[in-house]
Amino acid sequence: MSEQPRERVGDLRAFAATNGWLYEPTADPPALSGDLWANVTAGTVHDRVSGDGWEAGRIVGGSRTAERVHRSGGVTITTRV
Repeated sequence: MSEQPRERVGDLRAFAATNGWLYEPTADPPALSGDLWANVTAGTVHDRVSGDGWEAGRIVGGSRTAERVHRSGGVTITTRV
């Protein structure tokens, strides 16, 4: 994958600032609860934009999938992300 042109990153930084949001070129993955999500969030976030109670960005590296199997009575529940 090719790198984004510098102008686009500057536009994203300006867009975030205009709306009162925070822009970070790189950041830690989001802090999500539950062991299943912890497996998916390993990596580095690029072009993170965040506001009050939300964040968006591109996660690079780490694991992209996780699975949990839970048996309840006679039913097996498989959760995949």
